[in-house]
Amino acid sequence: MTDTSGATRKKILTPRTRTGCNRCRAAHVRCDEGKPVCIRCAKQRQPCTYRDCFRDYTPQKKPPSLAPAIARSISPGGLYESLNPSSILYYDFFKTVVVCQLSGQPDGPSGFWSNTLLRECTLDSRVVDAVVAIGALCRARFDGVHPEPHHRLQQLGSLSCRHYYLALQYYTRSLADFRRRIEADTCCPIPPRTLLIFTMLFSIFEILHGNTNACDNLIANGLRMFSNQLYMLTMKKQQPHKTAPKPLDDEIHDAEFFLARTATWSAIFSPMYPRSRVTIASMTNLYRLGSFPPDRKAASVQDFWRMWWHFVTMAVIWHLRVRSITAQGPLEDSVYSELQQEQQMLLERTQLWANETQGRLDEVSNDQRAKHVLAMLVFEIRICYWSGYYALDPSETAWQSCKQDCIHILDRAQETVDELLLNDGYELIVSDGLLIGLLQLARECRDSTVRFRSLELSKRLITTNSTWHVKSFVMGTTACLAAEEMGRDPDTGHIPMPHRYDWTDGFWNDDFTELHTILTSKGKNQYGIIKQKHVVLCPKTLGVVYISDYC
Repeated sequence: MTDTSGATRKKILTPRTRTGCNRCRAAHVRCDEGKPVCIRCAKQRQPCTYRDCFRDYTPQKKPPSLAPAIARSISPGGLYESLNPSSILYYDFFKTVVVCQLSGQPDGPSGFWSNTLLRECTLDSRVVDAVVAIGALCRARFDGVHPEPHHRLQQLGSLSCRHYYLALQYYTRSLADFRRRIEADTCCPIPPRTLLIFTMLFSIFEILHGNTNACDNLIANGLRMFSNQLYMLTMKKQQPHKTAPKPLDDEIHDAEFFLARTATWSAIFSPMYPRSRVTIASMTNLYRLGSFPPDRKAASVQDFWRMWWHFVTMAVIWHLRVRSITAQGPLEDSVYSELQQEQQMLLERTQLWANETQGRLDEVSNDQRAKHVLAMLVFEIRICYWSGYYALDPSETAWQSCKQDCIHILDRAQETVDELLLNDGYELIVSDGLLIGLLQLARECRDSTVRFRSLELSKRLITTNSTWHVKSFVMGTTACLAAEEMGRDPDTGHIPMPHRYDWTDGFWNDDFTELHTILTSKGKNQYGIIKQKHVVLCPKTLGVVYISDYC
């Protein structure tokens, strides 16, 4: 008698799947059929496509394979009933993928992207179009395409070409409708809340699209509109307080801080945002230093984290203000005295944050997510403290005095980077505190061990799908370090002032395969000349292609 139990058992244990995404079908594993990305593909950070899902689809034609997902995803206010199939596809992609990249990364504990914005979609079709446009553009990038502003459509693959084409369609429609609304509502101006939402959406689209000039214009105009409101929010938070329940519109306030913080980082770490830099430097009412830390026993980790980002926004604005003032030449005694007083206030409050954060980290036991957030904050607070401490004395000897502290805190940063890349994945659309802290350390501390370790960790946070906006920060820092190391004294190990450089100009070539940077020396050489260097870098390797003197 033939024993068939083994064959039967084998058939039961290895079922073949006839449904699911293409990758799961090819691997003969079960697929949860999540739209637009299934769980398996999301964990492996791989493109997720479905058989015949995009065949011959247009905004007017409904793909049969999407019907079950649409039926299960009816949102409040009948939003889904008002959308066509392609809009639903990209809206879902925005909710499940893009929101995580904007609010789930270390820069975003607030609920603006995940709550406020999605609620706004049920009220304003223009917001929906902008959200769908971002979702479509991100989907094109997710499939391995990085369309530039001047990229011809026929150069893209057919499927991603369709994503990109529709992204431009939805974005253009949202932008045109918004302009018509501005022109029509001359007697009844658009509320600042609505202006902020569209500023956020349009600037994120332009960042993803690689249109630096448009992004700079949008953000600079937005900051001019919201500076007074941000100042009033800051003044309300000047005294120690216990955290109260967060009102609904606090998420809008968080968005204001988000916009100001990321714009200031862009202005500090890249010369390709000149209008934002001028706007922020002129906002004299915003140099007020941020709030005291909340009571760590009363505030949740999320609120603690959120309040830290309010504080650090004011701190980086102060740093930009100091850089703008000192770049104008020798300071008058009264101006220098004022900056010293502000510096002392910054250091005192930063130290309070350091103490509270370390104390809270010591108290956390089993909550791994809280430990991860607090450990990251410890690193960022230390960078904030050192940057404030040496803001008026950026000499090499000053930073050298904290070398051992830098090495110690980099050990913690490396653990954070390892954990991010191993467990959660990491996809940068805009800059965040971890990346900025590493780049600040690489630029300011000229000890070769510290700076190159910081630069290497920052490069590990950059992936193929990271935006050119973020890549340019790392590449600009790489260019500065490459130029400075050429002038390091072999005997003393120091880098003389004429061989230290600022990144003062830059541009991408037409197909975004090279970043050209112009570096300007911080001091005159023995002949009384301020030298400049031209450094070309490759975004794929984040490395230097060539470096030469700039004439």
